[in-house]
Amino acid sequence: MLKKCVKGVMIINKKKQFLLAIFAGALLSTLLPLSTFGIPSYHEILVSLFGEGNIMALPFSLILVGTLMFGMMRLYKKSPETN
Repeated sequence: MLKKCVKGVMIINKKKQFLLAIFAGALLSTLLPLSTFGIPSYHEILVSLFGEGNIMALPFSLILVGTLMFGMMRLYKKSPETN
């Protein structure tokens, strides 16, 4: 089960943490062969947007990752706490 910590951070027990790791691994392993269905990789998208060796691809990637992390943190903070 989930346990409540002092600052309101949820702590996941070892079994749930293991299952979450298995799920994340399975999800990543299914996302890798998407190129077989014609979906381009992230590298191909960056090259088509910015060209080969363009320095603007790095700030774009950092902004994209930062935006995703910020959104995930906001969603996690808004989620209702379970006891």
